[in-house]
Amino acid sequence: MLIRRFIHRIIFRLPCVTMDKLHDRIDAIIAYLDPLNPLINSHMVTYITEDLWNKYVPPDMRDEYESHSSPEVFELFFKEDCKKSNTILRKFMKLASSMTVSGNELGISYKVKDFKEHLVSLGFDSSSGLNFDKFMCLKKTHEVEAMSDIVGLISGFTGVEHIVDVGDGKGYLSSILALENKLRVLGIDASPTNSAGAAKRVEKMKKHWKGVRRKMNNVDDDKLDTEHVVYQQHTQMVDQDTDLTRIVNEYFPEHASRLGIVGLHTCGSLSPTCLKHFVQNPELRFIVNVGCCYHLIENGDFPMSDHLSRLNYTLSRNARMLSLQPIDRIVQSERVQSDPLMYRAVFEHMMDHVFNLKGIIKPDVGRISSKCSNFVQYVRKACSKLNLPLSMTDEEIQMYYKEMHCHEAKMQFYFLLRLTVAPVIENLILLDRQLYLLENGYPHSYMVELFDSVISPRNYGIISIKLSNDSSER
Repeated sequence: MLIRRFIHRIIFRLPCVTMDKLHDRIDAIIAYLDPLNPLINSHMVTYITEDLWNKYVPPDMRDEYESHSSPEVFELFFKEDCKKSNTILRKFMKLASSMTVSGNELGISYKVKDFKEHLVSLGFDSSSGLNFDKFMCLKKTHEVEAMSDIVGLISGFTGVEHIVDVGDGKGYLSSILALENKLRVLGIDASPTNSAGAAKRVEKMKKHWKGVRRKMNNVDDDKLDTEHVVYQQHTQMVDQDTDLTRIVNEYFPEHASRLGIVGLHTCGSLSPTCLKHFVQNPELRFIVNVGCCYHLIENGDFPMSDHLSRLNYTLSRNARMLSLQPIDRIVQSERVQSDPLMYRAVFEHMMDHVFNLKGIIKPDVGRISSKCSNFVQYVRKACSKLNLPLSMTDEEIQMYYKEMHCHEAKMQFYFLLRLTVAPVIENLILLDRQLYLLENGYPHSYMVELFDSVISPRNYGIISIKLSNDSSER
């Protein structure tokens, strides 16, 4: 206890952001986004039918586009040696970049390497270096390695031995926290299938654990132990009224009133729900949460902060959907997968002009483009799904598409313009969550860049730790 109190006095020399600084950053983002609302609130589906190019692309940028060949224009988005150019497009991109928090920004955001090094400098163990790719795919391995490492370090610092993993899914993170970090973990998921699968998966992992672990040098015997691994599964939808303490007591009556709450890609409103539990439950000593599926956030869960609520600020579903675009992955690939965009936009035009559905709320086509090798297949599958009578021949469908194909290059450009703004929208959502924690008396709250954004596009986690000198802890 004395050691912990000593550490509490010296930890988070790591600077904490002030509410005023977050207010300024958030206000700057809102001012930046305001004139772009028509662009970010639009939908690629209606690109052709609503003539979005002429509606929402500024005239000077349209002129610049027309003065270049398509390859030259797209190089401005993708090529490193074009970043010093002073075109209207590059200025647009630079301004968007200046609005995003990236890497280490004093007190607001940290790279995971620096956040970990700070905890390690206090004497807590770092990563084992164990590779988990025998148990999961590359993306999941990357995420679980990074997140389990951070959770293990913070657990050591806070003295927490019991973890609640909300939105446990297939149980990969929980399994590693139990096997590698020797934490007692309760995984909660709304799906009985997921819970049952997670239980079977950890048993399989236990069988192979010693073999994988023995390949490491200087392995402690306790790291090989799988007999005392404790990972329990509980099936329940977690909402704001869920009594997490009661559920934990059912499985871990000895938990000593100190818990950590974690969530790896908690979907939609589940992230705000976890943050609310952290604020309201004194037994939750830290939170590590990575959200996703912002378009599924329910009313009342954005904004979370009083500051944005007082401004009556909202983000449309289209804007929140845009925030999920994997910009770094697309830039690295140097290409836009335009077929799905084009197929859907042309089919929207067909619904208006062939099926006479203009002005009518149209049914959802869903994701069928990945199952189609050409537009003819796409149209026939879509019509079958929507029960639309189609009398056109394959040749007529193909000719219809060919007539619309002139829109493709500009449509890609429009997509990339919107893509440029996507990280700013995601930053606003995350900064709102960080500010919510500060407003409730938890200054040691951070955005941490946990993952490589090319491998895992939702790469920022919200981390908050309750210390004894926090205002809400007094």
